[in-house]
Amino acid sequence: MAITTEQWSQIKTALNGLFGRVVFGYRGYEISVNVEQDGRKLALGVYINGEIRETWQQSDHELNPIIQQIWYRKKMQAYTAKARKELKGFISKKELNKKVEIITPWFPSSISLVRQYKNLEGLELMVVM
Repeated sequence: MAITTEQWSQIKTALNGLFGRVVFGYRGYEISVNVEQDGRKLALGVYINGEIRETWQQSDHELNPIIQQIWYRKKMQAYTAKARKELKGFISKKELNKKVEIITPWFPSSISLVRQYKNLEGLELMVVM
């Protein structure tokens, strides 16, 4: 059953507070999203069956296709501003401005999570706390 607009707004509200948890069902896995403290700020941690493992990011792992869809995808510069300044003239402009995509289980906000999860087919809402 598809998640309604009203349910998406409940999810946003639950994950905007200090304590919040939402559980989804996706392709036979339990995806739980918890509000957690990341240093001095709050972040949303995405767990698969209650775990986060770095080995899932390996391309030959069975969960890799799923984490590609449910973890946060972020594009960032391949080189820092300082490195770009030092490398200017040694490598091409195209290479200097290259961006890389990283995948992390930590979403910065509920809005980015909802935006990404609305595009997932077969996502089921189980619990909103």
